[in-house]
Amino acid sequence: MQGIIALSLSGLAIATAMAVEPRQATPVVRFVSAKRLDGDCPAGSFVLKPGEAGQPFATIVFGDYTAYVGPNDQSSNREKFCNFEVVLEFPRGCTKGNLQVFPRGYVQLEDSRTTAEFKSQNTLPGTTDPNTDRVLKWTGPANNNTLLQFWQLPLREDIRNENERQITFAARTRILVTQPGPKEESFLQIDSLDVAVVNPATC
Repeated sequence: MQGIIALSLSGLAIATAMAVEPRQATPVVRFVSAKRLDGDCPAGSFVLKPGEAGQPFATIVFGDYTAYVGPNDQSSNREKFCNFEVVLEFPRGCTKGNLQVFPRGYVQLEDSRTTAEFKSQNTLPGTTDPNTDRVLKWTGPANNNTLLQFWQLPLREDIRNENERQITFAARTRILVTQPGPKEESFLQIDSLDVAVVNPATC
């Protein structure tokens, strides 16, 4: 049926349909760079691994970003910080979707009173969410469980000029382990963050 309708269009209508088609395609969002700003994550080990060509996805790898408590550990190790930024490149026009951040690592919490927390204070130009802070929490007991939580920020980027295409996502992150009473060995370890633009579409 669609083919019959297309054949009945005038030359002008066909040209118009062809011009509209690129806007209907999935927008191509590219991860350009990532940079450590400061904190307890080693600068030399902070790298960005882009996803496959054409996929709006990248992995941020940390060399050592771990908060822990234990019988012989100083209390200063229970809380760690890492602040970074990621530059994304959007096509011209309006793109909507969700920026998703998925931390990967391990959590070991020895009893039910022990908790771990990953908090991120985020800056994302174009987000439609007035509250950009996100918190992920785990409660013990948990033994070497991989992290299976993520968070998202809705975005809407209206790019009118070529020099507006690069958008910087910045995050001030904190990881924390709390354990009242006798000190067992517990930790929250962040090895990497998967960052993706989920379901990108034209507005």
